[in-house]
Amino acid sequence: MLGRKEAAIAIDMKKDVIYVGIARNKVVRLYGENGDSAYPDKLLQWMMKFEAQ
Repeated sequence: MLGRKEAAIAIDMKKDVIYVGIARNKVVRLYGENGDSAYPDKLLQWMMKFEAQ
């Protein structure tokens, strides 16, 4: 089995920034355009679902 893989994208239109979340085998990495780390709440909630498993 290759493991579980998911991805999410969020766009903050006020700040004009794109955020990406990549999950592979319950390891989640978040990326923000230009190094921005003020991730949107919905993306953080998505990340938390992997910690609950």
